[in-house]
Amino acid sequence: TGLARAPDVGPGERCPAAKLNNGKVRDIKRRLMAGETKRGIARDYGVSAGTIGFIAQGATWNHITI
Repeated sequence: TGLARAPDVGPGERCPAAKLNNGKVRDIKRRLMAGETKRGIARDYGVSAGTIGFIAQGATWNHITI
């Protein structure tokens, strides 16, 4: 078709559209374990509370451990 193949991107910070990096996600997970609210954490990092919820559930960034 003449279309360029999409580059293979990996999980997490290897994705060019990622707003977070491994260090920030570790900090987010620590803050969640400490009982901070998802909304407060999201505001600090400029992402949605849903993004923080996905991190908390392990749906995204599950390769990062504390």
